Amino acid sequence: MPSPAEDRAAQQRAVERELLQAFGHDLPRKARQGQYAGIEQGEYVAEAIGAVFMSLGMHLRDLPRAVVTDALAAARLHLHGPSGRRDPRGNRSALTDGPGH
Repeated sequence: MPSPAEDRAAQQRAVERELLQAFGHDLPRKARQGQYAGIEQGEYVAEAIGAVFMSLGMHLRDLPRAVVTDALAAARLHLHGPSGRRDPRGNRSALTDGPGH
């Protein structure tokens, strides 16, 4: 039976995995929308980067913590904006950010 600390760690890994996988899915979508028009072969580059982040999300447990930290920082910035989850520049609306919002 896992300890409470092990349960919390597993839950945290699941949240981190979801974040990285969402980033991996969203980045190619943005490229297809023309967000990376200034990058030669932008769609190809975004697809490749998206695949890397999807892989990171699936193998969090095996990665050095520094790699996970950097990947999560990139995913949070991309998905939520520079000021966090409630940043209007991110992809998620503050109105859907939890109970009562």
